Amino acid sequence: PPSGAMNLALLNPLDNDMPEVIEEYFDDVSATCCAFNRRGTLLAVGCSDGRVVVWDFDTRSMARTLHGHAHPVMSVCWAKNGRKVLSSSSDFTLRVWDILGMIEEANIRFDCAVLFAQFDPRNVSRCIATPIVETPVLVNLTTGTKDPVPLVRDDSDDAPSKLLSKSEPSVVACFSKRGEWIFTGNPRGIVAVVNADTMKIERTVCVPGGAPVKSISFDRKGK
Repeated sequence: PPSGAMNLALLNPLDNDMPEVIEEYFDDVSATCCAFNRRGTLLAVGCSDGRVVVWDFDTRSMARTLHGHAHPVMSVCWAKNGRKVLSSSSDFTLRVWDILGMIEEANIRFDCAVLFAQFDPRNVSRCIATPIVETPVLVNLTTGTKDPVPLVRDDSDDAPSKLLSKSEPSVVACFSKRGEWIFTGNPRGIVAVVNADTMKIERTVCVPGGAPVKSISFDRKGK
């Protein structure tokens, strides 16, 4: 290959396309999580004091401050249309916010802290939630009903269809980019692919070495 290509391959990838200047600081905000909207013009920030604030990159100012959670916010997620934000908290609730009207549209309570919540990409009235000591659930944000996501299979013996016990729940769960699949992972390094319509496990994959699955995410192309 050309010498230029060889030299490029030897460069530290962290030296390329990385921010070199801090553009803004959030005063009086202790952030615990954040998420951009689809266009990258707004940033929702969950705070340790329970607030959810929205930063506008066009005006370089705080556009919204949403009060409701009593304890730190664990996750924030934008609806695909950019009009709503979903937040989960260690106060045992997840909440849906109308950003334009600054209105709390839904308040769903759990029996424990909710580590993560994500809107269904195909249906803004539904989300997936991951409580800290329970299995992930699909939540109807209109009625508040919760449907457990199937637990991942156990490949430790000769019964591949055997399910994990409820005492060992999946610790992470998220939708695929288009929402047709739910991916879950557990502390024993097993990733399951669940059909979001039939709620049946279609495939399982084991992480090499059985390392615990801490998070699952996809790039912009859904890969």
